[in-house]
Amino acid sequence: MEKEHTLLPFSSPTTIYISGPTQAGKSIFTKKLIENADVMFTKPPEKILYAYSEYQPLFDDIQSSNLIFHEGLPDKQKIEEFTQDTQHSLIVLDDLISKVVQSEEVLHLFAVTSHHKKASVVLISQSLYPPGKYSKSISLNCANFVLFHNPRDMRQIVTFASQILPGMTRYFLDAFLKITKQKYAYILIDLSPHREDRQYMLRTGIFPEDKQDKPTGEIMENEHGEKPQISKPIEQVPNSDPAEMGRFVEKINDDASGTPGILDQPPKKMKKKKI
Repeated sequence: MEKEHTLLPFSSPTTIYISGPTQAGKSIFTKKLIENADVMFTKPPEKILYAYSEYQPLFDDIQSSNLIFHEGLPDKQKIEEFTQDTQHSLIVLDDLISKVVQSEEVLHLFAVTSHHKKASVVLISQSLYPPGKYSKSISLNCANFVLFHNPRDMRQIVTFASQILPGMTRYFLDAFLKITKQKYAYILIDLSPHREDRQYMLRTGIFPEDKQDKPTGEIMENEHGEKPQISKPIEQVPNSDPAEMGRFVEKINDDASGTPGILDQPPKKMKKKKI
């Protein structure tokens, strides 16, 4: 049966930074991304290279006919050979962050190769701000961030929020904490320069199977009388006035299990304007 397309596929090529502590759900997210790669990107990857530090049993369960595993960090020659004569390829760097942030070749992969060789790159890390010579430059060249709950270090989330949404940190944190209460839940931050519509900057439930969930309860209408789609936009981020922010919508029943519900309005302090 043909897969349903996601609401907003990643631009091809793109760069994705996945961050969260051990057992937060990073591997599950990556597995879904690979298995749904034909609909998760505007142009499906012809080949997928999965570079890892240690082999995991989960790798055996990944269903993909064009997937190649590679132990260790691939060098420039390996990447050039892999991306040669392809319209779009996908490279995953899993648990290699200590080597990645010290590698000028990986920085070149994010900053140059990704665009010129049509290669999307996924970097998986336990930290948003790992120490390393090229850590900052690699992060600045990432168009998308997928963040999981990290109760041990919320400061990095606060710092990240202040960088991407200055003046709206509290609102971002409210959305982040609501959605990541659920096990393996994540928030996608879309900073792609190709995404002109910024109202879907923050999202969750991005995979085709996520829309099959059937939450109970009514979906709230927005100020235009429109009903947002379930399990798609988390938050509608405005272009300017925080007071014009839309609703936070995910799965509707806000029961004891921590399923996210409705964030009706931004925090009151965010609605005030200084003149």
